[in-house]
Amino acid sequence: MLSCVFRHSNIPGMSCRRFLYCVVILVVCVYAKSQTTPNTKSQTFLISGFDGHDHPVSLEKGDIEVSLDRTPADVVELNDASGVPLDFVVAVDLSNSATTRAELIKQLTIDSFQVLSTGQNRGLLLLFNIKPQVSNRPLQLDEVKQTMQKVDFGGGTAFYDAVKLGTEAASRLPAYVNHRHAMIVISDGEDNQSTVNVDTAVDFAIAARVPVYGIYVSEKMNSPRGHDKLEKISKQTGGHLFDSLKPLDAVAKLADMVSRQYVLTVTPRAPINSDRHELHVKSAAKHVQIAAPNYCCSTE
Repeated sequence: MLSCVFRHSNIPGMSCRRFLYCVVILVVCVYAKSQTTPNTKSQTFLISGFDGHDHPVSLEKGDIEVSLDRTPADVVELNDASGVPLDFVVAVDLSNSATTRAELIKQLTIDSFQVLSTGQNRGLLLLFNIKPQVSNRPLQLDEVKQTMQKVDFGGGTAFYDAVKLGTEAASRLPAYVNHRHAMIVISDGEDNQSTVNVDTAVDFAIAARVPVYGIYVSEKMNSPRGHDKLEKISKQTGGHLFDSLKPLDAVAKLADMVSRQYVLTVTPRAPINSDRHELHVKSAAKHVQIAAPNYCCSTE
């Protein structure tokens, strides 16, 4: 169709009507090519299930209900991911507000590394106050212990920047053929130094396919705003917030929940025309809640 214009438009004596016809065809072709092709490809992401006491539960494919962009989607597969190697980041708040719980935070960091560093799992350590810094390679438990013995607490906090950096770092580790990710944040959720906001931090985590698991550490729950932000990031990325006043109990629950992740594959029943899809996942089983990202991104 495009050759019609290039072959005839400059020929002497060509009729105006024929020229206009070819131009119209060209415009239609260009417009059609510019439209987003409706997407019916499968979408894959990590989910987990838990009860009202933060205990992980087993999931059954027949119980899972999914919608993409508020349209029902078909569940194609639900596979246990417990045997898939895990790349994780433990992010530790060293800001001034964490000073009074410094020893607890150090212990939570070491314990989190210990329970997650099994099999072929690999862990990065990220420390943040006014600026986040992440290890340039996976660390062994002894290295984490030595590092935490030397850290100093104080200064402001760039929590959202830490989420952005940590999820990017986890997703950029040289990948296994099959692998999954998680980020653990030990913090009171406060932020006064970041260059990005909480919504941008969520976007980076979801784009990197890294669920964030928060362990809330604060004196007698005296940081409600920080708690809400940490909860938002955890829930919207498909992770979970452990906010018990006994945070050491959270480590065992965290390990159980991360080890009981599932890979869920769904197919839209109707074409969807964007690269970002609002996602809702629930279980028909009684008293079962699902941790899943708020949206998913199409992959080519």
